[in-house]
Amino acid sequence: MRKVLILFLLVFLVINTAKSLNNDKRSVEAVKVTENPKIDGLLNEAVWEKAAIAKDFFQYEPYNGK
Repeated sequence: MRKVLILFLLVFLVINTAKSLNNDKRSVEAVKVTENPKIDGLLNEAVWEKAAIAKDFFQYEPYNGK
């Protein structure tokens, strides 16, 4: 019985450690603008200078981690 309890605690600790390593939330702050930006792939408008740069994000679907 004692071996089963130790094994259970060990598995529980490993699972919690794995979850905490993968739990860093990333976010991007939205900026309110008064003019509509033109979505054309060019960043030559003044409204794009106010936008925050989104980096260090990972794709989960359809190809996890790429």
